[in-house]
Amino acid sequence: MKGARKVSKRNSKKSTEPKPSTVYIGPSLPGLAQYTVFRNGQWPAHVKAMIESKDAIAQLIVPVSRLQAARGDVQTPGHILNFYAKQLLKG
Repeated sequence: MKGARKVSKRNSKKSTEPKPSTVYIGPSLPGLAQYTVFRNGQWPAHVKAMIESKDAIAQLIVPVSRLQAARGDVQTPGHILNFYAKQLLKG
């Protein structure tokens, strides 16, 4: 076909690969419980709306592969994840 673009297998494969699952490690909030897991990194509409009003929520959503380290970081005074968690607790 003249003018048709070839799609490389590498590019088409990337679009079908699922994103890694993520987990919210901040304090429980109305509509969002601590340790909520989001499959394929997809956030429901109500979580997206919460993030628009409180950006700290997005900072406390980490890849599941980092959960163990992030749980410690969120408890460590002076760590940025601890800062974001405290921001949410203040309201």
